[in-house]
Amino acid sequence: MEEQVYGLSIVKEILDKNNGKIDISSELGKGTEVIIRFNIKEANLEGRNSRQTLKLKKSNKK
Repeated sequence: MEEQVYGLSIVKEILDKNNGKIDISSELGKGTEVIIRFNIKEANLEGRNSRQTLKLKKSNKK
């Protein structure tokens, strides 16, 4: 768990420097959802959706 806390603090620092936002919600027995948002300069986005979603699943592998 300690590694996750350090990881989130690094993510928060990056988002703070780039006007980003992090939302975290958790429900017992269902898991935790982490949404990270930040602005990206619109360069070379022809034919692409400027809003993209990446879903990550937790792995129990160590």
